[in-house]
Amino acid sequence: MSALSIVYDLTRPISSGMPVYPGDPPVQITRMFSPPWQVSALALGSHSGTHLDAPRHRFAHGPGIDDIPPKRFIGQGIVIDVRDYPANAPIEPTVLAGYHIWPGMMVLFRTGWDDFWGSDHYFRHPYLSAALANTLVQQQVGLVGIDALSVDSTVDGSDAAHVRLLGQSV
Repeated sequence: MSALSIVYDLTRPISSGMPVYPGDPPVQITRMFSPPWQVSALALGSHSGTHLDAPRHRFAHGPGIDDIPPKRFIGQGIVIDVRDYPANAPIEPTVLAGYHIWPGMMVLFRTGWDDFWGSDHYFRHPYLSAALANTLVQQQVGLVGIDALSVDSTVDGSDAAHVRLLGQSV
């Protein structure tokens, strides 16, 4: 008997005026018609909408997204439900209790903050604590994801989770 394979598309559509990290360029899509052709001009930052961070996002000499093969983003993983965390709260390593985590697996955190998409409250999402980021690195996970604007606090502008994860190419 073979294992069940499921593909989850976690992306959000790109649209003009969509939420972006404070200070990032706004997303602008301009339709340009030149009958019979239709073309759109896109202006956006590389971290607009659903995106991946490569080490170069934080470390100037780290590998960029173009250096990472697509197969790196396909694999086994788990979704950890952390919807009980309040606004701008650090998610602690205790959320991993009871889960079997092995080297190379993908760990995704479901905060439920996607419910606030398009509102000011969206920017006050829970985030990974430095201790949780450190624990994930120690457990040698291959990828970490979150359904919020950042793995760090957007309100506080922190970067501890980014530094620890990207510093180890997670």
